[in-house]
This record gives sequence, structure tokens and C-alpha cells, in this order.
Amino acid sequence: MENPETVAATADDAILSKLCCVRTGYYKDPFVQAGYWARVAAFDEIIINFLESDVYNLGKPELKKCKQILSLGAGLDTTFWRLFLTHKELLHKSLHKYIEVDFQETTFRKMQLLSKNKGLFLENPDIFQTDDKPVLDMKHGAIFSNQYALIPGDLCEWDAIVKLWNEKFKKEIDLDYNSPTLILSECVFIYIPAKYSSYILDWCHRHFLSGCAIAIYEQILPNDGFGQQMIRNLRLRTLFIYSLIFKLSFFW
Repeated sequence: MENPETVAATADDAILSKLCCVRTGYYKDPFVQAGYWARVAAFDEIIINFLESDVYNLGKPELKKCKQILSLGAGLDTTFWRLFLTHKELLHKSLHKYIEVDFQETTFRKMQLLSKNKGLFLENPDIFQTDDKPVLDMKHGAIFSNQYALIPGDLCEWDAIVKLWNEKFKKEIDLDYNSPTLILSECVFIYIPAKYSSYILDWCHRHFLSGCAIAIYEQILPNDGFGQQMIRNLRLRTLFIYSLIFKLSFFW
């Protein structure tokens, strides 16, 4: 991927904006940071509906704890941890694995941040039961537990990621291609040339035998005032938005 450091830095923007939502108290003032509030609320709803659904493992239909979530370009997102605050029983009952993938530099940072707050994250008894202590791989910037995995990888090198989890970390990740899988992509594919994002989606369609669904959040409407300012901001950071098809000559 071109400019991976610049793309990785967008994780900081996302987490800072979400922090601003929390500090602002957006439920009292829903028009402040409303976009991020809607984004978080929508993805939470999608995930909960997926976990509560009646879809089942194709190879083992009697298996209840079978659903998987694959978060692409997860950044510093805390969705997995937040959902345990409100839906602990549902996650323990229905979730087989929550897998996050991002650049190695991002997974290293996330691992360090989670390690600094172990009581809230890696040693939280509400999330990890006594027989499920997360394992930190300091060499690769990865975390593994019974229900959670954080692994490094460039989405433009998808085959390398697949090789990593099918060979080196097969046991730790415990990915089940027979299990129904929800794929999350928040402001990720927009920074990737279409041939790579199409390849990922095609691969998932062919390999997850019980079917997979995808939830995508991307920037839209680049030609209104807000969109033009967004383009200017991205231009200053040498970021190209591949999934928006429009004439860029005015801005670039």
C-alpha cells in the first residue's frame, strides 16, 4: 500500500473524535459529533442483531457459540470491549471469535495501550474468564484469546494475511470457515485501490461456507461543501480516496 503510515494515522482521528463524543455527552447534545454517534450506534446495532440471529454453523448446526466477526482496518477501535459492558451474556453465548486486522504499527500501539489498562481490558474478568488469559505476541504485535484476536497485516497483501492465520497462527486464531461471519469495514476500503478491496470481498464470499455479511461505513457526497472540505483535509495529508468516483482535478 502507498503511504501506509499516513493511512494508519487515520486511526488517531477516529479514536479522538469518538473520545470527543464521550466527553461532550452527545446524548444530551446529539448534533455535536452526531456523525460519529450515528456510526457507532449503527455498527453496534448490526453486531447485536447478528449475534442474536438464528444463523448457524454449516458443519456443526448444533453448535450455538459459532458466530465470528472480522474487523478490517480496526485501528484503535474498542467495540469488542465496549459491547461486553452491555451485552456480556450474549457475547459469551454466541461469539466464537472477534478478529481485528490492521497495520503492524497500529496493532503494536493497540497492544501497548491495552496493556497499560489491564484491569479494564486484558485482565477484565467480565470479558476473559479464568481459563482464557490473553496471550501477547510481542514479536508480531498480536493478541490471542479464546474469543479475541488482534493480528497485523496490510490489506493490500491479503494473501499474506491469510497465510499468517492459516499457518503461523492457525491454532491461536481458530478461524472457522463453516461459521457465519460478519465483516466490519469502517473507513477502510476508501483508502484501498478497488482491485484489493474487491479481492478481499471475493475471497470472503468463496471461503466462508455458511455465508458472510459485511457492514461498510465510507465517506460519501464529495461535491457538497462538507465533502469539499473533507477532500482538502485529506489532500494535505496526501491521502487519496479511491472509492469515491468523481473529478478530483479541482482539489489535486
